[in-house]
Amino acid sequence: MIVENKFKNKNKIIYILLVCIFLVVGFLLYENYSHVLKSSKNASNQGVGKEDGLVAFNFLPEKNAVTLDKDFTIEIAIDPKKHLVSNADLIFSYNKSVMRLDSISQSEKFMQVLVSKISDDGVVSYSAATNFGSNIDARTTYAVLHFHALKKIENSPITVDQKKSGIYADDNPGVNILGYSDLALVSITE
Repeated sequence: MIVENKFKNKNKIIYILLVCIFLVVGFLLYENYSHVLKSSKNASNQGVGKEDGLVAFNFLPEKNAVTLDKDFTIEIAIDPKKHLVSNADLIFSYNKSVMRLDSISQSEKFMQVLVSKISDDGVVSYSAATNFGSNIDARTTYAVLHFHALKKIENSPITVDQKKSGIYADDNPGVNILGYSDLALVSITE
C-alpha cells in the first residue's frame, strides 16, 4: 500500500512537471513567433490606407495621362516605413492590348535582379534585392517600367497581386511585411 502511494505521488509530480514544461514551451513559442501572425495578417490587407503605416509598393505617378503611340515610364518605389528592407518580389498585371511593357530598369539600390519576366498575358514577375549586407530605410525606387502606349483608353489599371508579391526586411527575417500596394491608372489619349 505504501509503495503504491509513492508511485501515485511520483506520477502526479511527473504530470505536473510535464504540464509546466508544456506551458513554458508554449509561452516561449508564442513570444518568439507572435510577430509572424501579426505580419501575415497585415500582408493580406489589400487596399488598406497609407495612414496605417504599412509597408507598400508605390507606383509613381499613380495617375498617368499619356499620348497614343508614345513611350512613358512609371517608377515603382518601396516605402519601408520602420523596417530595413533588402528584398522584394513583385507580381503585377496590366492590359497588354492598350500598352506594351518594353523593359524594366533596375534601380541603383536594388541592383541584384533575381527574376525579370514579362509574360504574354500581361503578368509581370520581378524580384530584386539590395547588395549583400545593405538595405533601405526610406522610400526608394525599386524599378522603373518602360511602356509604349498602343490604344486610346481611360484609367487602365496596373495592379499588384497582393497574394504573390512580398517585401522582406532584415529586421523581420522570412516574413512578408507587405501591407498594401497602390494602384496605377493609365489614360491614353490622341
